[in-house]
Amino acid sequence: MSKVRDYMSTHVQTADASTELSTIAQLMKKEDVGFIPLLEKKNTLVS
Repeated sequence: MSKVRDYMSTHVQTADASTELSTIAQLMKKEDVGFIPLLEKKNTLVS
């Protein structure tokens, strides 16, 4: 039986919450992903 870990990424690209949208879009295209986790100070997940 498959486990979630079998499908998870081991290297997740993140960005600072203040990063411009165009930069995030370029990063998403480069990494071929549909979501980039956004972090604030002290690596707190925002979105």
